[in-house]
Amino acid sequence: ARARALAEAGRNDAALAEALTHAGYTRYSRVFHGGQGAYGEALPELERALALREALGEPAALAESWVFCGVAPVRLGEVAGAKALYQRALDHSRDHACALEQSYALRHLAFLRQGDGDLNGALDYFQRSLLLREAIGFRINLPLSLLSVGQVQGQLGRHGEALATLDRALALAESLGSTRVATLCLYLQGESHRASGRPQEAAAAWARSRQLSEEIGYAVGVQRALARLKTLAERDKV
Repeated sequence: ARARALAEAGRNDAALAEALTHAGYTRYSRVFHGGQGAYGEALPELERALALREALGEPAALAESWVFCGVAPVRLGEVAGAKALYQRALDHSRDHACALEQSYALRHLAFLRQGDGDLNGALDYFQRSLLLREAIGFRINLPLSLLSVGQVQGQLGRHGEALATLDRALALAESLGSTRVATLCLYLQGESHRASGRPQEAAAAWARSRQLSEEIGYAVGVQRALARLKTLAERDKV
């Protein structure tokens, strides 16, 4: 809000668009991570930022805005419109060699492919996004990128590959202090161990996921791990 006020006072449209983008995405994140507010509340700031960036014509910023303007509509069920924005961002970022923005567009298109059941297509796009982020040294989001690749590998039944990818994701998440991502890595590792007939290893992964989730107050993570541990316990009683 302070950045927005300063940008408006100084008539700096590029800085104003940046402030609006972060404000809108923060509103989106408050709903996604904490259930506060509504997804539609993010759109006015994100769309105003997009209008400013379209006028300015800076390629990377414009591609970023197209991606960010798609995230809330997906949650509102407006998938076709979001997909068009992501594809526009992907094409534009490729044409202008904007590697980071290209990685974002690929990642969000991968989620849509995953949701449609196109797991091979999703894996392809997640891996391309990951490679771009590794190439430019964008470490902060690498654990999530690796997590997505590992998840789809597991969904495809490629559990050996999934576990190796998730090991990388877990190590990097722990080194960066991304505990919430670490809980997800452990949960998915448990899924692959269970599917591979290793219930003890699955239980150990889920127990650790539960422990870390409790430490950071991540209620969904606790409930998810407990549900899986309960399933194993009930199976052992049979």
